[in-house]
Amino acid sequence: MHTFILRKCHDEHTCEADEKNKNSQAKALLVAKVFLDKMRDHPNYRPNDIVKEVFNKYGVSISYWTDWKSRWLMLEAIHGNYEKGYRLVPELCRQILKRNPGNIVKHFVSDGTKSFIGVVVAFKSSIDRWLNGCRPIVGLDGCFLKGKYGGCC
Repeated sequence: MHTFILRKCHDEHTCEADEKNKNSQAKALLVAKVFLDKMRDHPNYRPNDIVKEVFNKYGVSISYWTDWKSRWLMLEAIHGNYEKGYRLVPELCRQILKRNPGNIVKHFVSDGTKSFIGVVVAFKSSIDRWLNGCRPIVGLDGCFLKGKYGGCC
């Protein structure tokens, strides 16, 4: 059994940055934790703003991509992430049907992975109005999704 005795403790921060003043400890998760409250107060806070503030406040340069990742982590902490949102789709569909029984709601998932494919919602009031006052037409439209998963519906 090995033992040791701590005789002195210099409780002083000694991590140093490299020649470009980039600190290897300033990772995205750390930046996200430090600036989470600021992001809540200012939701349009841009990555370059955080890069400048980290340098001004701590004297450390971080890359734009480290900051971009930290901003993404902060937005997920504030708003939730895509995966959790997609898991809530079946419950959302049930609630829409429960509140207005005449609505038409259907969500689609892949057979193998059970991953989200799409959702269709038609509200009863819109269906009734269309049946009682509109001429029969056929229309197609696409919705191009932007974000982590992209796609077209």
